[in-house]
Amino acid sequence: MWWFVAIALIASFGIGCGRVAAAKGLETLPATNVVVVSTDDTPTPTPVPPTPLRLTATKTRVPASATKVAPSPTPSPKPSPRVAAGQPRNHTNAAAARARGPDTGAGARPNSNSPAKAGAASVKANPAAPSAKTDGPMPPPPKPKMDPKLMKLALMATGLPITGITELTAQTDPDRLLGKAGQYAGKLSWQDPAVANAVGFAELFADPAALQARVQALAGAGAGSGSVPLVRSDANLAVLRLPPGITQDQIKTYQSAFSKFGA
Repeated sequence: MWWFVAIALIASFGIGCGRVAAAKGLETLPATNVVVVSTDDTPTPTPVPPTPLRLTATKTRVPASATKVAPSPTPSPKPSPRVAAGQPRNHTNAAAARARGPDTGAGARPNSNSPAKAGAASVKANPAAPSAKTDGPMPPPPKPKMDPKLMKLALMATGLPITGITELTAQTDPDRLLGKAGQYAGKLSWQDPAVANAVGFAELFADPAALQARVQALAGAGAGSGSVPLVRSDANLAVLRLPPGITQDQIKTYQSAFSKFGA
């Protein structure tokens, strides 16, 4: 058995010397090539330093044709359903459509016969068409040649037996002709105590044509009875309508008095 012990001692001594020599050899190696030797005799891989990654920018040209967006196809309008021959029509929907009138919502096509389009077309055709006429201020009534106030003073100055001289208006005129076209422009009323329950009038005009038309109208109205005696003054464009039932002598008195202020 002694030889087995000797072989074991020699082997352990050789292993120890090998480890010492390996340690000394590692001390002489450069630092970049260090190899770690494990005790289990398994070689350890040498670490490899990482290679730096270089990024290179590359320009890529895109053709102009590739950037154009193709237009989307327009969907064709769906044909409206038609009522087949012999098929009954929906009268309820047709009546509702007629009551509703033409569709004027978003997307609706204007009808050429619609009143809105017809009105717009007429405005386009006549851009300078005048707007609706508005009633302006009414023109003032014509003024008589002789003022009613002046006629009142003239009647009072004649010395005639008349009282209650009053200037009338369009509302108080019993004939409702004061201020109208072709009629008198002023009017007075008065009373003669010599004639019971009778009223006389002085009518004043703005032009000779109106005076002549009024005289003819009064003459025609009293032609049958002769009860409308008149005293006419062309110089003053005035007519005195004497009270009915007045005598001829009284008429002459009025004519004489009326001549004093241009009869």
